[in-house]
Amino acid sequence: MKIVITLPKEIRFSDSAPLLCEGLAGTDSPTINCKVDKAKKTITITDAVTYQRGNPGTIKFNFFQLVNPIENVVTSSFKIATFTSQDYALDIITANITVNFYCEYPCQSCNQNEKSTCNTCYLISDFNIWFNSQCINVCPNAWVNTSSNNCTKCEEPCATCISSPTNCTTCIDGYWKTEKGSICYLKVKYPFPYFWLSVLFFILIAISECVTKTESRFKESFIALISIPEILCWINYIVFLFVKIGYKKYSVSNVLLDKELAVPAFLAVLALFTYFLINFSHALIHPRKMIPNVAESYKVVMEHYKWTTRFHWTISYVVSFKYSLILVCYMWNQP
Repeated sequence: MKIVITLPKEIRFSDSAPLLCEGLAGTDSPTINCKVDKAKKTITITDAVTYQRGNPGTIKFNFFQLVNPIENVVTSSFKIATFTSQDYALDIITANITVNFYCEYPCQSCNQNEKSTCNTCYLISDFNIWFNSQCINVCPNAWVNTSSNNCTKCEEPCATCISSPTNCTTCIDGYWKTEKGSICYLKVKYPFPYFWLSVLFFILIAISECVTKTESRFKESFIALISIPEILCWINYIVFLFVKIGYKKYSVSNVLLDKELAVPAFLAVLALFTYFLINFSHALIHPRKMIPNVAESYKVVMEHYKWTTRFHWTISYVVSFKYSLILVCYMWNQP
């Protein structure tokens, strides 16, 4: 491949020393041959990429013995054209390759009285990322290089990030992430209260079972009361997602991208839907099919405790179908 570089009018060849060229990256070797045409102000490199196949990637050169302008100016653009070994044109760039002699390298632009305070950076330079009025090659820790080559601070709860401010690689204290995921989640350090509430109900029902000499219907009592912490657990889970984690970070797209989170999230949604479906079916079937066929003792309870019975029905229809079993239980032998 042949590369032809045309100098801007503000830069010229030295009259006293020959041009020297050096390959820095993407060339077959550091030693390359340059042909100079002072009339056309061109430099032709014929042997930079000879033995490589395909795209050589980034190509960098050093040119020595060029003469810069005497005054501080912003030059017109260099021109770069590439050709095959048979002189067929491949590509050409004719604009936006300028040198600002008001500024200190690697600043591409700056205020004329502040030559080391950068406004923009040379994109082809190794120091092409702008941060705090300086051109750097890597963003500081807790910052990320965006598509505009500016450093943007990682958004909490990200401690460090990659590609975007919300694509976390590590998390701040009090948060965690899955091994392959990029979202930080709040650590829940407090004891799970509903487990202990279930244990308390178990103990109370066990005592009742002993006092009533196994007449309190332990299984039914336990299932009815355990439905309370169960539904409270669901409510707590939903509030936790929206308030602590944030509904934006727990969006459908984020869940689908995080494979370790997708399966449990899907199962949670499925369980919630199934619970709602069973509750709805129970509200339809219970008063029509089940109540007319209950035992006489159940009907006596309904007759003597009408408002209490209706209250418990409402909870079982709205909150949990399991709670309806409370009406066939006895605590300390009292309906």
